Amino acid sequence: MSYPVPDVRYAKAWLLFFVLATVCGALAGAFVGFVVGFIFGASGASGVDLEKVRIICAVLGFLVGVPISYAFYRWSVRRFILPQILRQHAAGAGEDAAMPDPGAHPGGPRPLDLK
Repeated sequence: MSYPVPDVRYAKAWLLFFVLATVCGALAGAFVGFVVGFIFGASGASGVDLEKVRIICAVLGFLVGVPISYAFYRWSVRRFILPQILRQHAAGAGEDAAMPDPGAHPGGPRPLDLK
């Protein structure tokens, strides 16, 4: 018999993902913006408008934040949701069924046969 993953696990995974991705993405974006602003300022780029520098920094900050967000998403799913699903799968397959290791497959978790 299969039981769904409790909503508390989803809420906890989403909350940690949201907070960590937001904070780390903002810090990384601020750092990239600082570096780009420093380079433009130190190079004496007088032909570059301040509004253009702001837009460049915002786009670069967003691009830096995307992989950070993805990494925290994978971490939160692997940490809070996947173990519950794998336990349920192992329990449904019998007591002597080995629980698959989600880190063993190089592309991420192995696909489950949920027939």
